[in-house]
Amino acid sequence: MIRTWITACIAIALILFGLGVFYYKSVVLSYPLAPSETVDSWYVEFTANIDPRSTRGNNTLDFTLPKPQDNLKYVVTNLQIFAPDFGLEDNEKSREFELTKRALKKTETILIRYNIFAIDNPTPPKEKKIEAHDDYKKRNRISNPSDKTKILYDNIDEIIEDARDKSAGPISYARQVVQILNDQKKVSRFIMGEMGATSKEVMIVKILGASDVKARIANGFELQDRNDNLDIISWLEVYDDKKWVRVSTTSDKIDNLKDYYLWWVGDHGILSGDENIRYNYSLSTKANRDGSLTREIWLEENRNPVLNFFSLQTLPLEQQFVVQILLLLPLGALLVSFFRQMIGFQTFGTFMPVLIALAFRETGLLYGIGFFFGIIIVGLIARAYITKLHLLMVPRLSSVLSVIVLFIILLMLLTKSQNISLGISVALFPVVIITMFIERMSTILDEKGPLDAFYGFIGSMFVATVIYILVLNALVMHVMFVFPELLFVVIAGCLLLGRYNGYKLMEYWRFKQIQKLQP
Repeated sequence: MIRTWITACIAIALILFGLGVFYYKSVVLSYPLAPSETVDSWYVEFTANIDPRSTRGNNTLDFTLPKPQDNLKYVVTNLQIFAPDFGLEDNEKSREFELTKRALKKTETILIRYNIFAIDNPTPPKEKKIEAHDDYKKRNRISNPSDKTKILYDNIDEIIEDARDKSAGPISYARQVVQILNDQKKVSRFIMGEMGATSKEVMIVKILGASDVKARIANGFELQDRNDNLDIISWLEVYDDKKWVRVSTTSDKIDNLKDYYLWWVGDHGILSGDENIRYNYSLSTKANRDGSLTREIWLEENRNPVLNFFSLQTLPLEQQFVVQILLLLPLGALLVSFFRQMIGFQTFGTFMPVLIALAFRETGLLYGIGFFFGIIIVGLIARAYITKLHLLMVPRLSSVLSVIVLFIILLMLLTKSQNISLGISVALFPVVIITMFIERMSTILDEKGPLDAFYGFIGSMFVATVIYILVLNALVMHVMFVFPELLFVVIAGCLLLGRYNGYKLMEYWRFKQIQKLQP
């Protein structure tokens, strides 16, 4: 009784641990539960040709790295930077790296490559405290402005008042400001010139700042299926309710900017820092449909290095194929134990049905059953004739083994014209174990009769078929490979089955007549 309770406690602990890790990886880390799950991804390549305006002096250039997304569903992985002729200093905090060269005498090329993956449940990073631009607030204006500056202030005040009357929050207010400036193009050009703004977006950010509305300039590109000549564009983002909301600054009233990837924030270019340098760039993208598991592998490299270290996906591909098969063996053995201990099926050994099921993966179910049945018939006939010679056990088994190998070779020659490959199947049908299977079946034939031998054969084939259908499919193989911690649940199931000593299901039917005799 004590052993039963100890076994139950160990099994419960194993189940909780296995399911806990499974829940964390599937729900928190979004590991895919099906092999067919895919995510959107894009391959991005940025090439810049840098030309010197002067060959004198040192050259320093800042390049803005792809920015981690705020409230969008994208993440950057596999970032590669190729700038062989420059010194390179990476600054992860500012998301920039600095290119340096003592003297730029000719056109140099830098290449940036990275992948963008879509994220199902993004976690927005913590935002730094941002103050609205206040140069044009009334309390900060110069006391004795010139005539042009006074007109500038009057125009800003008029736009602010008009937009406030037609809005009910920061977002609608920003859109009204954009609409007014787009409708009054002469006023917009005048304000932009007097402010010294380098773009319309810079002008709008300053006007919104005069009304205590936090806004910033975002820069990026549209995520398209394939484009070899993309332009980097700028748009407006307004802070409202603890998140940044995108607002278009064009006159076509298109605010659907969700498909635009945010590269960096600010009114500076992607390359900046040295007036002695000019550059031109080309930007290309290519859309892909990658497996969700591929994305999670990329993410775990930085997000959870410990979990990534124990991930089976980091093994070489050849070893991954082997591990996929190995993980199915305990699950198949659990099913064999269930059918033997709970149902009452007779099988020849514990692992023989699992090995038969593995062979069915290569031959197919129907061909596999016929292939196995043929080997058993030939083996039993050979064993019956060899037994008449009264050989010792080891030579007898060796003789049966030789006959089985000859029969398998003959089958391979006969089936090659039907495009049925049995080479891998032979490896999964261990001929030594089949020989022992035949020996065991012959012994039962001699000791208990053909009926028990028939039941053992049918039970082994039935359990192997169930394992083939339930275990050896793409979904189960994927789940066991991605979530190997479920092996702890399998072990717990084996422990619980090992402590069961009650009636088997078939024994209730077997002793049904005795139950009727009881008063």
